Amino acid sequence: MAFVGDTLDRHASPGGGGIAVACGGNRLSWQDLLETTSRVEDALGQLEAPGARIGISTRQPYEAIRLVLAVARSGRVAVVAEPAQAGFPEADLRAALSVRFWSLTALDAVLKARGAGAADTGAVRPEPPRPNASDPFYIGLTSGSTGRPKAFQRSHGSWLTSFAACEDAFGLTPADRVAVPGSLSHSLHLFGALHALHMGARLDLSAGFRPRGILKTMRAAGTTVLYATPTQLDLLLRAARAGGLTFPDVRRVLLSGA
Repeated sequence: MAFVGDTLDRHASPGGGGIAVACGGNRLSWQDLLETTSRVEDALGQLEAPGARIGISTRQPYEAIRLVLAVARSGRVAVVAEPAQAGFPEADLRAALSVRFWSLTALDAVLKARGAGAADTGAVRPEPPRPNASDPFYIGLTSGSTGRPKAFQRSHGSWLTSFAACEDAFGLTPADRVAVPGSLSHSLHLFGALHALHMGARLDLSAGFRPRGILKTMRAAGTTVLYATPTQLDLLLRAARAGGLTFPDVRRVLLSGA
């Protein structure tokens, strides 16, 4: 059974202690990523019904990507949005899409209040049911450039097919180091981030779009693949030229958007 996030256990197997996700000064190994997602999956199993829509704010990408991965693996649907950017008050977004927003802190707090904190591992729980390829896992919002933002939905299978197509067309591999400097509320950036983790490639995220800081991160990480919108790429190129910087490791730039 294939689903988004189904390769994480393999990447986190013994010897998988390398960096999976980096954002600013934060680093997460593959084993730590599996531990976090497993904890969130367990929490969701106690708090939300299978197939429930889980709201995830993209304000903190280092947290958001872990929540999206866990929600996908758990068989729930991640509604990934930044309400302020989408032009919706959060209350309107919750009502329109029947969604409740969760954070890692909120999940832990509710479980602890119930006396079932994240550290409680006394009982061995059965393996949770896994989603099918046809099941939805992600709802995003359009930019609203032609009117009020509209919601769209993707299934596990649709993105797994696209992951394979990207690997075939662009030669992407687990050895790549992938930079995704934009907000995960943009489907391009979320796609790039989840695809990197699906492959087992290092993922570098940015808490905000600051070209000089992003270029510094790319040089330090030895980035080989960059996901960006045309506007973001233009700003990064301007900053690189101004600083006299070159990036010989970058071999693919994947673009989408206006």
